[in-house]
Formats: sequence, structure tokens, C-alpha cells
Amino acid sequence: MLSPWLIRAVFALGLPLLVITGGALIAEGIRTGSWHEVAGGVGFIVFGPILLRLVCEYSILFFRMNETLNDINTLVDPLARDGPSVVSDPLNPAS
Repeated sequence: MLSPWLIRAVFALGLPLLVITGGALIAEGIRTGSWHEVAGGVGFIVFGPILLRLVCEYSILFFRMNETLNDINTLVDPLARDGPSVVSDPLNPAS
């Protein structure tokens, strides 16, 4: 699947953008004397990558869950086609 690689690329490109944006906010806050901008810049640098990582990891998690469910479906599908007559009692295959 292409999506997990795309999500990793978004993380790789988003991380430097967050740090650059945070640095720009800090520089602008120091230049204008606005400590709110400095605090926002520090927040971008500290919490931005953490939040971006969480969003990307959860996105990849959903794709992996889909792959696993497809694998399970592939394994179970032959049993579903044969119906319940193959094994009447799943706990006692001899019957």
C-alpha cells in the first residue's frame, strides 16, 4: 500500500516545517517584544512534532488494521465457502 509511505513522507516534511515555523514565531516575538509569540513558537517546536507523530502513527495504525483484517478474511474465506458442513463441531473436529 502506498498510504503508509505517504504518511511517513508527510511526517518527514511536516517536522522541519513545524520547527521552522516555531523558530520564525520566536524570532518575530523577540523582535516585537511579544512574549505570546515566543511562547507559541516554543509550543510549535516542543508540542508540534509530538502531535504530528501521534496523528501519523494513528493513521498508519488504521491501515495496518485493514491489512490484518484482509489477511484474516483471506484465511477464513475458504471455510466460509465450504459452509458449516465441513466441521459440524469446531471444538471436536472428529465429529
